[in-house]
Amino acid sequence: MSKARGGFGGGGSDFVSSKGGENPFGGGVGGGVKVTPLCFLIIQDGNVRMMPVPVPASSTADRIVEMMPDTLEKLNALLDSKKSGKTGE
Repeated sequence: MSKARGGFGGGGSDFVSSKGGENPFGGGVGGGVKVTPLCFLIIQDGNVRMMPVPVPASSTADRIVEMMPDTLEKLNALLDSKKSGKTGE
């Protein structure tokens, strides 16, 4: 499953000609599409599983929250090694 977004735009302008006659015209158009995967369906041995795709952190606060479990685990391991007299070196 995916989320798809698209956007398109265009514009133009008439220019004044110093030579008289018809005025030249300039314009342009552009577009873009963004497809973001949300999950994958895994079909194996007649079973269907949904595996979600994690969304990347969008702010510093989100990154800090994501890093907390790993940081706490490392801190606990360091404290445990100091309690047991091992330095881990």
